[in-house]
Amino acid sequence: MALVEKEQMVTELNQNFSSAVASFVVEYAGISTSEVTAVRRKLNAKGARLKVIKNTLARRAVTDTDLAKLAEHFSGPTVVVFADSDPVESAKILLDFAKKNETVKLKGGYVDGTIIEGKEIEALAKMPSKLELQAKLLALIAAPATQLVRLLNAPGTNFVRLLDQYRQKLEQKGQS
Repeated sequence: MALVEKEQMVTELNQNFSSAVASFVVEYAGISTSEVTAVRRKLNAKGARLKVIKNTLARRAVTDTDLAKLAEHFSGPTVVVFADSDPVESAKILLDFAKKNETVKLKGGYVDGTIIEGKEIEALAKMPSKLELQAKLLALIAAPATQLVRLLNAPGTNFVRLLDQYRQKLEQKGQS
């Protein structure tokens, strides 16, 4: 590979690291191309990109950046996942991939300005996703309004039930 191509790849990797919400470093020894492709498709569907990288170029890309500590994870067959949206979704996919394949190792990552280790990626994967949190928040916001509507409807509903019971009582008197 020519020096110019290497420089372009380092620049591209550096841009990917800086533009991503989160980055995860994964060792994938002994995994077939079809398995990597399947994971890549799942990640793409969740707004993440998987790149097979050269470790020396990746080390150069993170040198003199906030990601410099990630350089220690660039050894062996390595892929980097760049999450452009919700990092939890990407972490879940990677954890599932690692559980299915014993040779896959979650090495580390960079999430929201913090370097994390493999165990922390697992913890991140067990968190609710952004969509789940938004749904829970919406339910919490809507709950008081729903309770207020029920409270306001209660007197009218009770009055209608009282009238219905009175009608039934009159009908029973008329039949006896």
